[in-house]
Amino acid sequence: PLIHDIPLALSRLKSFPRRLTLSEVSGSFGDFGTFIPLTIALSRSGAISLPPAIFFAGLSNILAGLAWDLPMPVQPMKSIAAAAVVEQLSRSSVTASGILVGSMLILLSITNLI
Repeated sequence: PLIHDIPLALSRLKSFPRRLTLSEVSGSFGDFGTFIPLTIALSRSGAISLPPAIFFAGLSNILAGLAWDLPMPVQPMKSIAAAAVVEQLSRSSVTASGILVGSMLILLSITNLI
């Protein structure tokens, strides 16, 4: 479900400091090993603009945490990034791919297929 239950999201936000553990923090840094190199490579090739990419990646992680209380794995986005670096895709191709995959993930989550 999307964030339609504001009281539940606020409850999760309030309980965050109590539930934060060292393993939770270390797990949150696990994705940096692939996210940072791919993001920088895409930025250097001109396929994305770095500040909005980092801002929206962070925002989507926060919203996913409030909505589902779980981290949202973005393996399809990493595949797009790797293909974009290797194939030197344009900014519009990378953007269209991200929108398409993101839309499919939203549709699958709304219909409870994933």
